[in-house]
Amino acid sequence: MAWSTAIFLIVAMSLCIPLYALRVKGQRNRRGRGAAEREEQLERKLGGELAELRDRVETLERIVTDQRYGLDQEFDRLKTGARRSG
Repeated sequence: MAWSTAIFLIVAMSLCIPLYALRVKGQRNRRGRGAAEREEQLERKLGGELAELRDRVETLERIVTDQRYGLDQEFDRLKTGARRSG
């Protein structure tokens, strides 16, 4: 191999390697942005589900403690009945 060819290859490689590194870094950044967007979407979805579950628990608490259903009275009756027999 001639010296001129070797010098040309060294110069070409020294220019191509940084360009390749920039390309790879750009691809990683794009993937990183995509992952961040997916995480945001998941966070919003989980936040919505959490709010929905809180609403459902509040509704169940209202039902359980509502006098119309008589659960409080039934619990009291069972407690006093258990005390009498025990």
